[in-house]
Amino acid sequence: MIEIPELERIAVLIDSDNTKMAKLDAVINEISAYGRIVVKRAYGNWKKEVLKNWEPTIKELAIKAEQ
Repeated sequence: MIEIPELERIAVLIDSDNTKMAKLDAVINEISAYGRIVVKRAYGNWKKEVLKNWEPTIKELAIKAEQ
């Protein structure tokens, strides 16, 4: 019987007010090399004008937006 190693479970918590959206995809890809991402959340004040353009990216990457 072949034994499959269990992957580490990883939670990714993002401080959206202090993160560059353009780097998000690359960061998620790099982190996923170390295990299975089971939680992806981005925290920020989503009423701020500067975070309004994050919506398509967080939907594409299946990240839950938290106020």
